[in-house]
Amino acid sequence: MAPETDEILMSRFKQGDGTAFAELYGRYRNRIYTFFVRMLGFNREKAADFTQDLFLKVIGKKQQYDETRKFSTWIYAAASNLCRNEYRKVSGKFFQEIGNAAIPDASQDQAEVMHNRRLYGLAISALDDFEPRERTAFLLKHQEDLPLAEIAEILDCPVNTVKTLLFRTTKKLAEKLKTGGYYEK
Repeated sequence: MAPETDEILMSRFKQGDGTAFAELYGRYRNRIYTFFVRMLGFNREKAADFTQDLFLKVIGKKQQYDETRKFSTWIYAAASNLCRNEYRKVSGKFFQEIGNAAIPDASQDQAEVMHNRRLYGLAISALDDFEPRERTAFLLKHQEDLPLAEIAEILDCPVNTVKTLLFRTTKKLAEKLKTGGYYEK
């Protein structure tokens, strides 16, 4: 028997089924936490708090969920809004701690793994200077591997805007790393 979709689980939760929420929480807890870790400058304590706050909002606003939308889009839009509100409150650096390095491929040698970890850390750190929408679009695409249409819905903009954001962010990131001497062409 195939597992129930997120949307069916959310519908059941809206009708009072707590086990449906527990299943959704289990599916999304780590993904949302990781999203917050990267969006909030690798502040794991703040990310844990935001994760808890987000799921409390899901509980409190479950009736506002529209079954015609994907649950993942709805929850990431809410997560993105929490980050956007935090950016408004706090000025400063959000990506100062590099934290997690890229996960190495088993076929890579140790020098290549170390190079990739360093480059990954530099790229994540460089995202600190980008606009929140650019950073959000980039992380949703490259960390969460969400489709462009879903990112567009989360950011409340057309798909072409997401494409432009991703293109511009990738280009700016490459230029920043290049001019910083982090890689040679």
